[in-house]
Amino acid sequence: MESRSLRLSYGSALPTELTAKDISICGAANLIAALFEESPAKVYRHLGLAPPTGYCWQCGLEVAEKGTGLCLDCQKAAAFIQVACSYCGALTRRRASAIVLFVSRYGYQHFFCSRHCMGMWAAQNYGFTAHPENRGKRKYDYDMVWQKHLETGFGAIRLGRLLGMKTDTVNKILQAKRKEMKAMHALK
Repeated sequence: MESRSLRLSYGSALPTELTAKDISICGAANLIAALFEESPAKVYRHLGLAPPTGYCWQCGLEVAEKGTGLCLDCQKAAAFIQVACSYCGALTRRRASAIVLFVSRYGYQHFFCSRHCMGMWAAQNYGFTAHPENRGKRKYDYDMVWQKHLETGFGAIRLGRLLGMKTDTVNKILQAKRKEMKAMHALK
C-alpha cells in the first residue's frame, strides 16, 4: 500500500514530508486551510467532513462539545486526584470535588486509603496510645454505684436520678457488677 505524502517547500523548521500515518484527517484539513489561507470549516465542507467543534486543550483530540474543553478521557482523569493516606502513605484516588468539599466545609486535613487505616490512625492519635494516662479509667466509679445500690436498694431509674446519671449507664453498670459477682460465686 503506498503512502500518500504532502510535500512542503518551507525551511528546515518544518518536516519535509508528512505521511498519512503522521497526521490525522483533521490535522491535514487544518494544514490545508493554513496553506491556502482558507477557513478550516470551508476545507472540511470541501472534503465532505463534519468540522469538529473544538479540541481538547490537554491532549489535542477533537471534542464534540466545547463545554469543558476536555475530551471524555481527560475529563475522567481530571475528576480524580491522588492523595496520600495519612496512616500508611499509599496513594489513593479521590474525587477532586469531594476533597475540596471536605477541606473547605468540614476542615478535614487527613485522608485514608481504607477504613482500617482510618481506625489505626485514630487509635494512634486519639486513643489510649496517644493518652496512656487514661488507660483503665472509667467515667463513673462502678464500685460506688454498686455500693449505693446495695445501701438504698434502688433500681436503675431511681439510682440514676439520685446520682445524676443516665438510666442506661446505671443499668449497664449494675448488669456488669451482677455478672462479675456471679462469676466470683461460681469460682468458689
